[in-house]
Amino acid sequence: MCIIAVENKNLSSLLPDYLLNFPLVFLRLFQQALIIRQINRKLGKIDMELETRIRGLNIEVIEALGEVVFDLDTVEDLQNWLDNLSSSIIISDLNHKSSNSLKSCL
Repeated sequence: MCIIAVENKNLSSLLPDYLLNFPLVFLRLFQQALIIRQINRKLGKIDMELETRIRGLNIEVIEALGEVVFDLDTVEDLQNWLDNLSSSIIISDLNHKSSNSLKSCL
């Protein structure tokens, strides 16, 4: 067995970015799989297009969906929630850009 000692070095300086981000990637994959299982159990098997859309969500949105899933009664409800989410993100992004444009004018 070989033990390597490194003095005064933090882990982030020793490992490439993809290894440092591995726990976050694993967490996201786990959360995606869990929410898809919950949705399939509650609403029935969803189609691949909807599943792919859910797999594309970031961790914060997946966590929000994890809370909302108990309020959904149909696949249509899920679709509407995702559509409203997309609209909210677009509006939020436009508001942020408008705010930045306004600040640059001042």
